[in-house]
Amino acid sequence: MEEKRKRNLFPTILIITIPLMIIILVIIFFGIKNNNLHLANNINDTGVNWDKYEGQEIVLSGSGKKVISAAGVYTLSGELSDGYVEVNTTGAVKLILNGVSITNNSGPAIYVAEAKLVTVETAAGSENVLMDGAIYSGWDEDVCATLFSHDDMVLQGSGTLTVNGNFEDGI
Repeated sequence: MEEKRKRNLFPTILIITIPLMIIILVIIFFGIKNNNLHLANNINDTGVNWDKYEGQEIVLSGSGKKVISAAGVYTLSGELSDGYVEVNTTGAVKLILNGVSITNNSGPAIYVAEAKLVTVETAAGSENVLMDGAIYSGWDEDVCATLFSHDDMVLQGSGTLTVNGNFEDGI
């Protein structure tokens, strides 16, 4: 009797176990897509004294590349219709996005070539949009995101940042 009961449970166990295993494998191989993204990292910029830098305002307009080549705090506003902001310095840089719209049809909207640390902060109450192109032309293979950094990057602020990743990754 005991053995017959065990045999009767076996199909029930299979019916429950197999779908669970399939669900777990799908999650492992394909991940879960979620439009409500919460970013957390263990990098912070508390070791940087941002007060020692004189803040600079950059109003973006037109198209083309805008290069930041010195450490400091930069407040960006305005619109680049086909271009990008490049950070290329050995120091720390804070980019405060205060109502920017940056579209690059052939690469990232913000590209950090080199920096000790980059902090991207959205100004309170601001709405900011970054968009890259569906095809990257003239970039190294590893450059693959709308907001791309070769070095450590911190995202912070209470403003809104919409990242439209058309090539591979958003950030």
